[in-house]
Amino acid sequence: ANAAPGAQQPVYGQPAYGQPAYGQPAFGQGAYATPPKQWIVALLLAFFVGVFGIHNFYLGYNSRGLIQLLLSVIIIGLPITAIWALIEFIMLIMRSGSYGCDATGQPLV
Repeated sequence: ANAAPGAQQPVYGQPAYGQPAYGQPAFGQGAYATPPKQWIVALLLAFFVGVFGIHNFYLGYNSRGLIQLLLSVIIIGLPITAIWALIEFIMLIMRSGSYGCDATGQPLV
């Protein structure tokens, strides 16, 4: 009865003073919205169709994939993308740098 008139405590779990509630995922819910990309799928795509940049599209690196695709369509750029794809294939095997994750930073499984 010592409370000021009109002053009420917020109900437990409700945001106080107009602040948004802390959104914590439920137990067992993954931290990522999409399932992780498969390392072996990216590796096989890089080996068989790497000159077209399909593995980069799969991993979410769309601009890198588009550059490889456009260079490979131009016949002069085909040797460049072949060397580029070989280097990316080796880096995928080693999971070096950004080639161990997809474009969102989620590790490959």
